[in-house]
Amino acid sequence: EKLVRVMRELQARRQASNVFAGKHGFITPRDLFRWAERRAVGYERLAEDGALLLGERLRSAGEREVVIEVLNKVLKVKVDREAVLTRDGDAPKRLLDRVQAEQVALLEKSRGVGWMDGDDDDDQQKQQQQQQQQQQ
Repeated sequence: EKLVRVMRELQARRQASNVFAGKHGFITPRDLFRWAERRAVGYERLAEDGALLLGERLRSAGEREVVIEVLNKVLKVKVDREAVLTRDGDAPKRLLDRVQAEQVALLEKSRGVGWMDGDDDDDQQKQQQQQQQQQQ
């Protein structure tokens, strides 16, 4: 029941603000089932699992904060994102930091990359043939 209330609240917030794209925005029925499969004991652990599952797949800190606000409101707990990320040592936080760094590096690397026509291969072959003829 609480999971469905969280889902409805997140969907209502998405509809109220057109900032979040996508059909379901914050949460999908699949997310709801994945969250339920974790079989958390207690509302605090349920909220922490929700913060990890729902919040960490979002791109902006603002969107993650909205998820945590809803979890706190519906489940009547206080989720501390940093504490959740470091609960099992700093492994989850290190993993998140590494993935974010890889994403930034990939974005930086992809700047200036353009699409090539299929004809470019033919042009390269022609250039190579011309160079070979000139050398002879």
